[in-house]
Amino acid sequence: MKLLTKESLPFEFVLKETKSENNCIISFNNENVIITINDQIFSFSTNESEFENSIFSYKTKYLNYIDHNTYVINQFTKTETVNGLKSNYIVSTIKIKYIWNLLLWT
Repeated sequence: MKLLTKESLPFEFVLKETKSENNCIISFNNENVIITINDQIFSFSTNESEFENSIFSYKTKYLNYIDHNTYVINQFTKTETVNGLKSNYIVSTIKIKYIWNLLLWT
């Protein structure tokens, strides 16, 4: 498994609902793009360069792109994201007033 950035994906994928947690799996076969979002399955032809519904929009970045990989996209709520970031930091005070020391644990 490899962690990819939004820019490195061969497609653009946008979830329209941003207030809830979503688990998405995007897979390809020779003829279809299959997108599973929280147990809902959507399928459309790989010949379609764009697909949109009330839940998401999908657009290929490359014409005639055929991929046999599977991509997992996890969308978190804003609170979950902030808490995840906070869990990697320790904030401690120094004796001088109004100075904070941030340490990142990786």
